[in-house]
Amino acid sequence: MEGRLGHTIQRDETVTQRADRGRAYDMDPEIVRIAMSRTYEGPIRVATADWHLPKGAYGENAGPC
Repeated sequence: MEGRLGHTIQRDETVTQRADRGRAYDMDPEIVRIAMSRTYEGPIRVATADWHLPKGAYGENAGPC
């Protein structure tokens, strides 16, 4: 869309340039397989006292206190 309009969303770089600076989180291949599936056959768990935010949730500085 930026290319078609001739304008960028950010003043100093394009969306593509910003995305190219990103890095993927190290993920368990089984978690990726489950996430990419259309159905879920595994157990359903409820939150417990030892629950914590998953990798990447809310950025680098967020998470359990």
